[in-house]
Amino acid sequence: MRNDSRENIGELEAEVRLLLETIKSFNEQETNSGKLQVILTRQIRAIYEKFVKTKVKNYQRQILVVEDDPVTQRALAATLAPYGTVKVANDGIEAMQLFEQAWSELHPFDCIFLDLLMPKAGGKETLKALRETEDQLGIFGCARARVIITSAVDKPAAIIELLHQGGDDYIIKPVSAAQLKELFQPE
Repeated sequence: MRNDSRENIGELEAEVRLLLETIKSFNEQETNSGKLQVILTRQIRAIYEKFVKTKVKNYQRQILVVEDDPVTQRALAATLAPYGTVKVANDGIEAMQLFEQAWSELHPFDCIFLDLLMPKAGGKETLKALRETEDQLGIFGCARARVIITSAVDKPAAIIELLHQGGDDYIIKPVSAAQLKELFQPE
C-alpha cells in the first residue's frame, strides 16, 4: 500500500476511534444508547470497509464463528461465506487461540460471531479476553475485530450490558441471511 493510503487510513481510524469513544460514553442506563451504539457502529464499519476496499485490492474479510453447536456452526459458516473467509471455533478457548494466531500471521479477524452460552469459556468471558488482548497488542478503533454476539437470550438489559462490555452488535438466534446482509451491507 502506498504511504498516502496509510496516512488516509490512519486519519480515518482516528476519526472513527473518536466516534466510537463518544458512543460508548452514553449513559449505560439509557436503553436507547445501546440501540444508538449499534446503529452508529454499523455505519462506521460500513464506511471503513468501503474505504479499505477501494484502497486495497482483493480485500477479503476474515470472519470467525465461535459456536459450540455443530449444526449452527455449519449453517452460520455457509451463510457467511459470501462475505469473506470463515473459520470456526468450538468454544472461547479455541477462539482465543485462533484470534492470537491470526494476529501473529498479520491476518486478523475483521468480524467475530460469538455465541453467548458455551462450555469451557462462554461468550462474556471470551469477549472480555478478546478486548483485553487487543488492548495489550495496542489495537484500537477500526483495527479491532467487530464482535457480534449471537444468542437466543432476548433481554434488553443483557444486550446493552454486552454492548457496553465491548460487543459491537447482537443478533438473536436463529441468525438469518437477511440479518447478515444488513450487517455487511447497511443501506
